[in-house]
Amino acid sequence: MDLPDPKIGCHRTGFTKKCRKLVVGGCCNRWIQVTGTNPTSGEYMSRYDCQDNWQTTFLLELGRQQRSTASAVESFRNEMVVLNHVTNAMLIDASPDPTRVIAKAEKVINGKD
Repeated sequence: MDLPDPKIGCHRTGFTKKCRKLVVGGCCNRWIQVTGTNPTSGEYMSRYDCQDNWQTTFLLELGRQQRSTASAVESFRNEMVVLNHVTNAMLIDASPDPTRVIAKAEKVINGKD
C-alpha cells in the first residue's frame, strides 16, 4: 500500500495531524485505493489517495456515465417510436374499418379514452 507523504497534514483535523500517521495508525478510513481507467486520459491506473482528492476524478467519471446513459435512453426511445408507427400501421392494415382504428388511436393519444 502506498502511504501519504509524511509532510502532508490532514485537512479534516485542521492540519494538526499528519495523514501518514493517521493511515498507519488505522485511524483514517478515507485513504483508499482506486483501480480502473482514468476518465481524463483513458489509461489504466491503480493508486492510493485520500478520498477527498478523488472527487474530481469521480465527478468526471459520473458525467461520462450519465452521458452514456442518456444516449442509450434516447436511442431506445427512437427505436420505440419507430416500432409504434409500424405497429399502428399493421393495426390499420388489419382492420376492416381503418377509420375507426385511427379515431380510437387519436382519442388515446389525446387522453380522452
